Amino acid sequence: MTAVKIGASRQIIIPKKAFEQLGLAGGDYLDVTVRNGSLVMSPKTLVDKPVRQDDDVDDTYRIGEQ
Repeated sequence: MTAVKIGASRQIIIPKKAFEQLGLAGGDYLDVTVRNGSLVMSPKTLVDKPVRQDDDVDDTYRIGEQ
């Protein structure tokens, strides 16, 4: 077990060994829960919500498309 310090804005640094074992990368998401008095973080994959294609909608107002 490795001790980590909570920063002023509630940030923590994940130890390098755990970071690498989980295959994490900068910008990844973690699911955070409290279980039996412990903080548990698990890698989380987010899925983009598909955009419905309507011919009646002007492309100017579509959100999420580049």
